[in-house]
Amino acid sequence: MGQFYVVKFPLERTRSWNAIAYFGMQELFGITRTFEGEKSLSLTGGVIVNSLSATDISISQKAYTANLRWSAGVFYDVKNSLLVSLVISGADHNRFRLNVFPGLFRIGGFSPGIFVDNTGNWAAGVSIRYCPLGIAL
Repeated sequence: MGQFYVVKFPLERTRSWNAIAYFGMQELFGITRTFEGEKSLSLTGGVIVNSLSATDISISQKAYTANLRWSAGVFYDVKNSLLVSLVISGADHNRFRLNVFPGLFRIGGFSPGIFVDNTGNWAAGVSIRYCPLGIAL
């Protein structure tokens, strides 16, 4: 579980191109292209903390150094509402995470969300709109 933030900065007047910063448990920076006035595709790259190394600097104090690994992400949103995210990294944890949020596709009147991730073990699950709980394997 993590909390992430996204900031987009327009690069020109029509706001078709934006710089994007995605941060929380990892830092990603990249470019967003908006098309059809409301749909956006973002490509990002950056780093994730793989581990922390401790060094004694005195008897009672330690200094920690973050060991970083590469990370990359692709995001698709409509009207700034995220519908799909794919983030991969070279970290020992959080290697792969795909989220498809409710609202992207429908099966009859039902619009599920799905996720697949690998944090050392593979997991997959289904979520539904308006319910904070889902089913996962």
